[in-house]
Amino acid sequence: MNTPSETARHVIAALKLRRVGPATVRKMLESRFPTHSITDWALPEEIALASGGRIQVPTATEANEAYAAADSLLERSAAIGVRAFTPLDAEYPRALLDLKDHPVVVYYKGSASALANRRKMAVVGTREASSLGRGLARTISFKLSSSNICVVSGLAFGIDASAHHGAIKGPGSTIAVLAHGLDQVAPKAHTELARSI
Repeated sequence: MNTPSETARHVIAALKLRRVGPATVRKMLESRFPTHSITDWALPEEIALASGGRIQVPTATEANEAYAAADSLLERSAAIGVRAFTPLDAEYPRALLDLKDHPVVVYYKGSASALANRRKMAVVGTREASSLGRGLARTISFKLSSSNICVVSGLAFGIDASAHHGAIKGPGSTIAVLAHGLDQVAPKAHTELARSI
């Protein structure tokens, strides 16, 4: 069976190549797997197959450099507790596969069990929320958490932070979806909240 780090290594290496983006990698994954083991992956040949010859096949040197870059990224990620997985991994949120342009690699920090919860609700809103709005976000999120519904928000000021705080007080889980790398917390004022999540 493929390990998340094994599949992520191949996918990230492909993404590190010039002229190869998520659409090509998605085709590579859909056309070859799970009928083939990821260990059978030969990057130049996979790109040639997936692109129908439209993308110049990388040289062995380019492929080796891409793998070195992927290995470096995965090592740095592991050092700060970040893992990566792809649609080939059991941990990958199956609901994302319903998206036409689903991500080919997802990075996460913390417990992957929250991602596996099929019952999720986004609680998001303005950064400049009133005290009433923040209180409602906390109450709603606490009730969702108490009903085993995972609360998804963005860790921003205002409603997002209040939603995470409310969910944490309940027995359920919460997920912070971030638009930046997991090696930083933004806003910095939410560093402790991020640790709690």
